[in-house]
Amino acid sequence: MGPGLELRLRVRELLGVIVSNRAIPRDTAACLLWPDKDLPAARSNLRVTLSHLMRVVEGTGSTWITSRHGVLAVDTSLVRLDVDEFTSAEALGRQAE
Repeated sequence: MGPGLELRLRVRELLGVIVSNRAIPRDTAACLLWPDKDLPAARSNLRVTLSHLMRVVEGTGSTWITSRHGVLAVDTSLVRLDVDEFTSAEALGRQAE
């Protein structure tokens, strides 16, 4: 994403939920982000928020977030996640000890 790009809070939260889980059912994401809403209202909010997020993702020139068969996922073959690199480095460090 480009420098200086500011995402709405809910869009950032949705991105965080997807990335931290790598793959998450849409209904689960909706319930996590809108626990005070009934499922139809949470789904509606998710659709709108996901639409905003997908426009940003498409602006990067790649579709590294997908929504297929009711599951939101990040394609880690298309993006590098620093938390994955940290986890790998930590595991190597533990093996070296």
